[in-house]
Amino acid sequence: MKVVVSILGLGRWDKDERKYIYEETQYGWGDKNQVKTTLIQEAFAKWFPDAKFLLLATEKAQQERSDGIRNVLSGRDHQLVSIPDGKSADEFWEIYNALTNKLEAGSEVILDITHGFRSLGLLAFLAIVFLQASNRVKLLHVVYGAQEAKSADGITPIFDLTPFVTMLDWASATNRFLETGDASKFRRLVGGEKTPSELREGLEYLEELALAVSANRAFLSGDLACKASRIDQGLENWGVENEPLKLLVPKIKRGLYFLQLRPTPIKDFLVDLFRQILWYYHHGYYEKALGLAREWFITFVQYKCLEYGEIREDQIWPINDAIRNRWDKAIGRIGKNLLQNKNMLEQQVRPVFGKGFELSNEWKKLFEVWQILKDVRNDLLHFGFRSSPTEPDGVGKEVRNCLSELINAVNEMGLELPNLDSFLEDSDG
Repeated sequence: MKVVVSILGLGRWDKDERKYIYEETQYGWGDKNQVKTTLIQEAFAKWFPDAKFLLLATEKAQQERSDGIRNVLSGRDHQLVSIPDGKSADEFWEIYNALTNKLEAGSEVILDITHGFRSLGLLAFLAIVFLQASNRVKLLHVVYGAQEAKSADGITPIFDLTPFVTMLDWASATNRFLETGDASKFRRLVGGEKTPSELREGLEYLEELALAVSANRAFLSGDLACKASRIDQGLENWGVENEPLKLLVPKIKRGLYFLQLRPTPIKDFLVDLFRQILWYYHHGYYEKALGLAREWFITFVQYKCLEYGEIREDQIWPINDAIRNRWDKAIGRIGKNLLQNKNMLEQQVRPVFGKGFELSNEWKKLFEVWQILKDVRNDLLHFGFRSSPTEPDGVGKEVRNCLSELINAVNEMGLELPNLDSFLEDSDG
């Protein structure tokens, strides 16, 4: 059901009449028929013949306007709602509650702020925006009859401020994406004829990216993040109605940076992939961070073993399932006991790693981190089905320690990885 929410004001004090008056004017809104009236509510009654009216008015405004309202809304479903003057924070909340209690679930709201006194229009707007965010109502229009913008032929335009409301939706959708990786809130904001094609395409890639992230598809996520980062192409040609979005685009691009992947060369690929791990970690997706870290670890070992000649770079990427499984099993057999027996470990892994492999101190430290990684990852993936699972408030610390140890071990082996908090540093930039 459509509901026109309108605020009744006192009007202008006429010294001669010794009373508050609304001046008669000709209201015009787009291609709708113009309406000549002293009360803007009459115009809305003709433009929205099936709508009911919710009229917010202070006691004094009701004394001045109630008779006129009854006349112009005769036969229409309308309700006068008493509100205080809004002279204190407590009265602000009274106004908020008065409005939210009267709006039924499922209402489609046209908010008229033409005669809102002081901050009443803003309060009504914020209340309805909140109700829309909670999926209780839908805000169709925010309108203002601009007497001060009357045309030469005496037409008072109705300004539709609704496009400015979408700025809040864009900001909310952007923050949602940056905080969680969920791009679904962009969906209802895309598709308008004034949405630039590059922006629309970029946001479609963002939505696909969110699905890829959710499904643990690292390579696809990396590719989609690269495609989505082109969201600002043609930005200089965006229309004035998209100007506010230009402020959000850099934030979106910074959020995408840590997900992008360069498949080759393998060294750059490993650094990029580790940034994905950091992205998961800093978004609280610990099981994803460690799950990807395990796969990253295997790839890193392959990379370091290139010098032994048993594997080539083109056998690491694109993925060859048979080769990958062989390395996975070889590394998986390296446990705490085997690490204590250098000769036996070398004998077991050389058929896979290469004949030149030797368990140096650096390799030993790396495989000690492997044990930590396995333990913390398994603790998470068993969902508490263990006799002594880590307490929830200690999981983040364990994951952080594990990743820190991995970074240190890898750095000592000649591959410089971004530090654990580089995500935060870059995001703040």
